[in-house]
Amino acid sequence: MEEFEHLLWHSGLTTDARNYVISQIGNQTFTDIAAGLGLCVQTIANIVNEFSEGERAQRLELPYRLRDYEAALDYLTTWESFVLESGLDEMDSILHTVQNWLPYIMNHFVFA
Repeated sequence: MEEFEHLLWHSGLTTDARNYVISQIGNQTFTDIAAGLGLCVQTIANIVNEFSEGERAQRLELPYRLRDYEAALDYLTTWESFVLESGLDEMDSILHTVQNWLPYIMNHFVFA
């Protein structure tokens, strides 16, 4: 089989297909996701890796750089929704910690 490294692995992949793959992380095996979409398993792995390194890191980081109370509260609300929708078990303890510390976190923005 020839390899075409100059072609992007995701060329022609729709946003809906990419979002579907991300939504199925942890619910199905890569093989099942790939078979359902008619893609190879490596493509699924690439999508997951890209998501893990990019969006996941951005969406899950806490708002340390924010200076405004309302912006921080909005960010944390969005972050909490993302964590709950993601279904990532490893994020449950982090979410509970943030929820327990929320008054202290938000005090930073009140007294900053």
